[in-house]
Amino acid sequence: MEICRIFVGMYGVRWEGRETDSLQETFQAWQDIEKLEAFFEANAMDLSSGFFGRMSVERAVRETAAEARRFEKAIVGIARLPRKASEDALEAMFRPLDDLEWRSRAFSRRKAKGSHPKSWLRLYAIRVDRGTFVVTGGAIKLTHKLQDRPHTREALRCLELCAAFLKAEQVMDGDTLYELTNEF
Repeated sequence: MEICRIFVGMYGVRWEGRETDSLQETFQAWQDIEKLEAFFEANAMDLSSGFFGRMSVERAVRETAAEARRFEKAIVGIARLPRKASEDALEAMFRPLDDLEWRSRAFSRRKAKGSHPKSWLRLYAIRVDRGTFVVTGGAIKLTHKLQDRPHTREALRCLELCAAFLKAEQVMDGDTLYELTNEF
């Protein structure tokens, strides 16, 4: 595992054997029509369960790709903000994974949702410090709980692996994370 700096305050994980970081990989997958079709066909029962409303595979693919473009554009917009505004925007975007968590803390598991009110797009990250996040990946969440499906359980596992890695590397804050990513 390697941590890659994406922009000030946002990092991604480059998992072993992968060429791109987790953020880039996630957005590429969310805009790959063939992958999306295969995903929604494999999860057709969840798609038609009514949790997000009933819809066809074709419509789900179109809406997912369009929303992924808007989501990525929002993140690029944050990257262009001044430092303080960028920190504030990242804090607002990445909410606690556990809805009962009420206090910000280091190494908490976080989620960011797409802009649509009933978005199923999720980015998952570890909050290292105020305005500093490591994106571990993303998922299309069609069920109520992450534990309900293998692909969302994998997203949870990635969060845990990243948190353990950061602790093992003695990352304590944004400065030590920056130092870790700039070692030669």
